[in-house]
Amino acid sequence: MNLLVDPAATKHAKHIATREYADQRRYYLVDNDLIIVRNGYDLDTLRGRVVDAQVGWDIAQPGFCRERDVGRKRTKVTIYRASQQTGHNETLSTLLEQKEPPAHAR
Repeated sequence: MNLLVDPAATKHAKHIATREYADQRRYYLVDNDLIIVRNGYDLDTLRGRVVDAQVGWDIAQPGFCRERDVGRKRTKVTIYRASQQTGHNETLSTLLEQKEPPAHAR
């Protein structure tokens, strides 16, 4: 999906980890929601840009959430790259405000 990384979402994002796999991944928390930014990008440089992203749900694991949130279901957004598209399907802040998975993620 084409997702706009809007300042309203990123101002509360807390960087919690960076890991090296086949690519570099940065992990961020916004409340209990997890944002993974892949391929060497970081959330600050993507602010205000449209990105290629995938949204889903997972169960919070130790090291990737606050201690009190371990085992809770949460939104997980994976950002792969900056998009060449100018239009977007959703903003990151709107997506994170939703309590149920959007129809395209069910």
